Amino acid sequence: RQRQDARLDGSRVHARQLASEIEARGLLQPQEQGRLRRAIELRARQRELDLVNVYAGETEVVAVMDPRLPPSPAWEAVAGEALAEAAAAGQEAQAAVAFGGGRLARAAAPVRDALGRPAGAVVVSSFVPPDVASTRYSLIIGETSASAWPASAAQSGSTYSTRRGGSQ
Repeated sequence: RQRQDARLDGSRVHARQLASEIEARGLLQPQEQGRLRRAIELRARQRELDLVNVYAGETEVVAVMDPRLPPSPAWEAVAGEALAEAAAAGQEAQAAVAFGGGRLARAAAPVRDALGRPAGAVVVSSFVPPDVASTRYSLIIGETSASAWPASAAQSGSTYSTRRGGSQ
């Protein structure tokens, strides 16, 4: 449980940092979508993030996933959307949801426009392996149900590969 909480804390810190960078660089603007994708792919690799989703309003515009995550035929996509909705309304949110036999510790932070209004969200997820994942999850803003991995992430080729210490 402590490792899951630590992963949630880490996800929250990374979500805030990415949201700040997106705001400072104006990357949610439609003409900046290419730069946004490149920036998120780079940061995900550098910070060894398992999954990053960026939303402009309620629309997912970037999804970057570490290809080494275990396969999961169904997962809590609704949880990510609910987290993004809360963040797009200006609130941070977090959840731990079932994924690939373990859990994803997910945190969302709002991305604000130049006037300080919520314009989108960043959701950062960290994988918690089955041996440390709890059998129950909670979602700060409500319960969710399982659904398939978003097609946009699978179709966009939004994956990356990194090397981490230790044996894989």
